[in-house]
Amino acid sequence: MPTIHGRNAHHEVIMSNLNTEAYLRAKGVIDSEPIDHDHPCPTCGYNLRGLKYGHKCPECGALIERRHRRLEHFMDAPIKYMKQIRLGMLLIAAGLILLVGCTVITPITSKNSVSFLFMIFISGCSTFVSGIWIITNKRPDAPVVESHRWSPRKILRILAIAASVLMALEWIITMYWWPPPFVVDRGLFLVAGTTLLATCAMVAWLLSDYAAWIHDNKLSHNFETIIILFSFLWIFGMVALFTFSVPFAFELWILILLGTFIWYFISIMSLLDLMGRAIRDKPTHDASILRDPEKILR
Repeated sequence: MPTIHGRNAHHEVIMSNLNTEAYLRAKGVIDSEPIDHDHPCPTCGYNLRGLKYGHKCPECGALIERRHRRLEHFMDAPIKYMKQIRLGMLLIAAGLILLVGCTVITPITSKNSVSFLFMIFISGCSTFVSGIWIITNKRPDAPVVESHRWSPRKILRILAIAASVLMALEWIITMYWWPPPFVVDRGLFLVAGTTLLATCAMVAWLLSDYAAWIHDNKLSHNFETIIILFSFLWIFGMVALFTFSVPFAFELWILILLGTFIWYFISIMSLLDLMGRAIRDKPTHDASILRDPEKILR
């Protein structure tokens, strides 16, 4: 019996240690710093700016928690973060135009213009990667979780850099080592193409979440369909690249790819327009919430 009592006492000591303020702060339940942005209470709409996570809302008494589900509304985000996401998407759209444009124009231009187009191509790669780097920044009021070495955001950043390097390498080999060996040409095209399509698919997956964040389900489904198209294009591209039994298969693949990227670009511009409206309406929206605490962001 004494042994059992001792174990129970030890267990109670451990549980009490797990409930200390220091432990809860380390786990992100309580923050040592106050909330530095407009953060309406999910229960009553009261602005919690200046308060701390783990405390109670002074208006309704609800516990102030970091969200553990996907953040539901773009208007609930800090305006600085909203502008950052919009800038990142602008850079992605500009990068896609430069990359696709250079890829289409290069075969029909003279050799004297190839070096100039290559510089534009490198600029497109840098712009594309910069945009992805910005949109993968974590939202300031997102849940605090233990960092994972291979989180989707980190994987997307690595894929974006790898795709840019591989595409630039393929361009250099094609430009200065023509005709390249068959194995090198096909292998590099396969790896670069796979990495690029995977990067674009992951970006579309992230933008689908942002479209749902603004509550535009149709636009969100568009990005999901684009992800399916990228998967189909990868399979079709493998068939067109390594088999010659289907006439004009590679040309058809190029046309579908261009059509998909055009749809991709149009969808990004539509999302940019919605984000621009949300940013313009942000001050009015916040003022309305503060005047009428019964309005809840859902």
